[in-house]
Amino acid sequence: MKLGVNTVLFKMLNARDAMKAVKLAGYDGVELSAIAGMCEHLVLDAWETQAPLIKAWALEAGVELLSMEVASLDEARLTKAFKAAQYLGIPVVNVGPGGKMDVEEDVVNSIATLRARAELAAQYGVTLCTKAHVGNAIHDTPTTLRAMNEIPLDSFGVDMDPSHIWRAGEKPEEALPQVISRVRHIHIRDCK
Repeated sequence: MKLGVNTVLFKMLNARDAMKAVKLAGYDGVELSAIAGMCEHLVLDAWETQAPLIKAWALEAGVELLSMEVASLDEARLTKAFKAAQYLGIPVVNVGPGGKMDVEEDVVNSIATLRARAELAAQYGVTLCTKAHVGNAIHDTPTTLRAMNEIPLDSFGVDMDPSHIWRAGEKPEEALPQVISRVRHIHIRDCK
């Protein structure tokens, strides 16, 4: 297991300085933020120009590029993310599930979209992960299990986020064993 920090926590810094800060804090690597409108340490529309710099800065800082957070399910955006991840050697790209909680049509659409994006991820040797996100179609352990069952691809995994499981009224320590077989990434934040 390797411990990293999402560079979104250092959005006031450039990517190079964010990676240096993560290393100074003693972590193994980073989850590179590529979230449009929030924090783009990797600007996907310019990834081909920026990726060599990211690679050099990670080497300079002594951190690994462990994952990338994109958030979006947009196919064009994720295609760029998967290409960048392949170039950078990033094994996992994290997205949100989209849709609205407790709307069956949204659950069906979310799972179908995630399946299609995971098939795309496979073309680049990358794993697409999503997490249960309160307010979204996949929001708790039962909906996560449903997605796991309906997307039986090696290129699809779970990004376990105990804070969202807790906010869904569940106990993360009981939820984790149920999804552990497909967990490829864990977000840990604001958790006791």
